[in-house]
Amino acid sequence: MEIMNVRSPLRRLALVPEPYSGESLLSWVDALARLNQVSRPMALRMTGMGNGSAASDTFGYRVSDAVVRSVRLTTGLTEEQVWGITLARYAGGALDPLPQRDAEGQDALASWRYWQRMVLRQRSNACPVCLRENGARWLLKWRLAWSFACVEHRRYLISECRVCDAGLHPPRPGTPQSWICPGPAPGWGRYKPSRPCGRDIRRMHAKPVHDLRLLDCQQRIDRLLEGSQDLPQEQVQEIFEALYRSMQDVWGAESPARLPHTDKVVHQAWDSDHAPDGFRWQPRPLIVAAAMKIATEAGLGSADSAGSAR
Repeated sequence: MEIMNVRSPLRRLALVPEPYSGESLLSWVDALARLNQVSRPMALRMTGMGNGSAASDTFGYRVSDAVVRSVRLTTGLTEEQVWGITLARYAGGALDPLPQRDAEGQDALASWRYWQRMVLRQRSNACPVCLRENGARWLLKWRLAWSFACVEHRRYLISECRVCDAGLHPPRPGTPQSWICPGPAPGWGRYKPSRPCGRDIRRMHAKPVHDLRLLDCQQRIDRLLEGSQDLPQEQVQEIFEALYRSMQDVWGAESPARLPHTDKVVHQAWDSDHAPDGFRWQPRPLIVAAAMKIATEAGLGSADSAGSAR
């Protein structure tokens, strides 16, 4: 459901972090919680974004007008700033256009959320080097499967803890120490520890990207996401729709598509994914990179599409 406003009196907070460039709403809430030395649920209540014990799985898609007013009152952020750290900023481009406001209300929004298949619903990808350098601020684009690599650091993004396999930065359970893996500590049966995994995500290893074509493809996608291509929104949407259809053809093929020469780690992930006991349809960064490599042989990487995306 949509983030709900709370009825308890709200007051202006003295300590409010500026949203980091490209940051997600959940990451900003965590930064606010750390600055005020409170829990994530308390930070949500202090800003009028929730009154439960944790953020919902739909947190961060969009916020209602009532919540925007509460956040403005308590933090001084503008409506544009609040909107810019939600997934709604990608609506009509990388994501489908938001539904019109009508009598259906929540049902229409719930349907819109359901069909955004390139959104990572309960986790986020991450670049550990970025998290080390930016003070553990999680980027909004990492919530999209379109983001498979960090162009700045030339690393494939990671999507789960290398020790416990838990997804990273989930809405719940949540801790403002967002660089700490919240998954269960490794163990078996009666000997399994009750404490969380606790690994430092900032110190996890991310594989280097050597395939310059994949890196170029990610850079073009980033520019489309950032709106820096000076293209009409309808054209941006058409590019993402065409690329999505091409990748669906790759994922839906009865026999594995031939993966062109690329980085060894991408080949290994693709082969593992298509093994008899593999996990098909999982949009992990290396799998997305493989599908992107195949799809862009005649897609975004072609001369015509590349020219339109510049």
